[in-house]
Amino acid sequence: MNYLFFPPKLGGNRGVDVSDVEIRIPNLLNGGVIMPIIKSAKKKLRQDKKRTRNNLRYELAFKKVLDQAKKHKKADKAFKKSEFLKNAYSVIDKAAKVKVIHKNKAARLKARVSKFVQ
Repeated sequence: MNYLFFPPKLGGNRGVDVSDVEIRIPNLLNGGVIMPIIKSAKKKLRQDKKRTRNNLRYELAFKKVLDQAKKHKKADKAFKKSEFLKNAYSVIDKAAKVKVIHKNKAARLKARVSKFVQ
């Protein structure tokens, strides 16, 4: 057996802060956590936590850009469209570059952002 089973924690913080995100590997038994025993499995778990945290950083960034675009559409205020689009495209392209999202999804998101801004 490569893993020890620990039951899930009860309660917890509902806010999402990337620096404090605790990555848990789910188990089908009561939503608990699997803890590795073998050295290579421990290393894999550390790698997975790090990668998940990094992916979450990119994912939250492009979702924040989409929310900002939607707010600008509703508010209909004058703002620097070219500057905003440049920033939005950059964030979305970075997420696609590190393969957090697919390149076709990145294209759809960029089209959606430009549609909101206009």
